[in-house]
Amino acid sequence: MRSPIPAAYSDFAAPIFAGYANPGPTTRESDVAEAVWLAATDPSDRLRYPAGADAVALAKAA
Repeated sequence: MRSPIPAAYSDFAAPIFAGYANPGPTTRESDVAEAVWLAATDPSDRLRYPAGADAVALAKAA
């Protein structure tokens, strides 16, 4: 089967397809449920509750 990507664009497209093949951390429904429960029951004045490994990584990077 021939590639749907023209040869002129293959260098550009290769890392994009590699990223699709190896997705990073993602958020599951249970992660959101845990964050909502924590936010609802936490007595502190905390405002942000990252839900999921990807959100935790972004919160730590900020």
